[in-house]
Amino acid sequence: MNPLTLDATMGVDGDTIDCVATATDLTGDTATDTASHTITNTPPVIDSIALNPTTIDASTNTVTCVVSSSDSDGDTVTETFAWYVDTQLQSETTNMYSGPFIVGTLLACRATPNDGKTDGNFVEDTATIENIAPVVDSVTLTPSTVYTNDTITATAVLSDADSSQSGSLTATYEWFVDGSSVQNGSSNTLNGTTMFDRDQSVYVEATANDGVEDGTPVQSSAITISNTAPVINSVTVTPDPATAGQDDLTCDAVATDADGDAILYTYVWTDDSGTVQQTTIDTASVSDVYLASGTSEGTWTCDVTPYDGTDYGTSTTAQGTVESSCGLSTPTLNAGLSTLATVAPNSNWGPSQITTEWWVNFHDTSINDQMAVSTAWDDSSTGGWFCNATP
Repeated sequence: MNPLTLDATMGVDGDTIDCVATATDLTGDTATDTASHTITNTPPVIDSIALNPTTIDASTNTVTCVVSSSDSDGDTVTETFAWYVDTQLQSETTNMYSGPFIVGTLLACRATPNDGKTDGNFVEDTATIENIAPVVDSVTLTPSTVYTNDTITATAVLSDADSSQSGSLTATYEWFVDGSSVQNGSSNTLNGTTMFDRDQSVYVEATANDGVEDGTPVQSSAITISNTAPVINSVTVTPDPATAGQDDLTCDAVATDADGDAILYTYVWTDDSGTVQQTTIDTASVSDVYLASGTSEGTWTCDVTPYDGTDYGTSTTAQGTVESSCGLSTPTLNAGLSTLATVAPNSNWGPSQITTEWWVNFHDTSINDQMAVSTAWDDSSTGGWFCNATP
């Protein structure tokens, strides 16, 4: 057998090839047979297909379907395109598809070759639209001035290029005091009662989450905790009422400092006319005394101002009443009379409610012999003066 091999150059699609075979034997006899074959079209093929870019997300504008095709018959090949989103056929029929692209959806490009006579088999490439991490656009702390025991609040502005997720963004907040993490979680507040003190530096890092992944943390500006001025809790003046010339006045103060600082006190005493009579500056003593020898009838005021070494607190005042004594003005004794004996008014009476008279007792007290001192007596008896205070 002597086979005859034909190649593609010997015919084109639609040609009929006839093969005539003649056999001759040794006697010279021959035999002939004929076979025919019509050349048919071979469908074109897609050699490769790929989506460009390979990573597609909400920021992508267009996707191109890049294909390579061939035809064994040498015919010119064209391609048609079909696009699918989550298996739903789209209206686009070119090799370029425009967004929007929704995170999590499946995009498919299907390419079908044609050589002008018949379609070849389609081939497709797919890609899942990827998530874009959310963004913290800004994070701010309020109030701008913070004291020990204040609460700091962080306000974060979040955004996401994936529009389908923009309404469900959350944030976590990691708080730092002097560079060390002290609180991490969903709370956007930090309580100074337990977390920070005066002169410490506080900032927060906010991280956005879209339900798929975290974004990049964004740090706020730092706030330095300010000094808290001390506070006067109470001021009292005792005794109240006091007797002029007899009772020392004592001013007692109770103060606190949120920062735990030592407190100094300034005491200012003023009399009934508003004239400053005594000032004691920046003493650690929680009380101050004004001596009885300097007192006079009327309302006395003690003004106390606290100081913690950095700031003065608000001053607080207390008042006390100083009343006159019957012994403030004594009559002149006549010869032979005994020394004066005085009786102070009842402590519940005010100065404006009392009239004072001086009386003299005769020697014989059994007859209750009292007479006003408007009459001068020259009596060698042992009687004495007394002060009668009448409300």
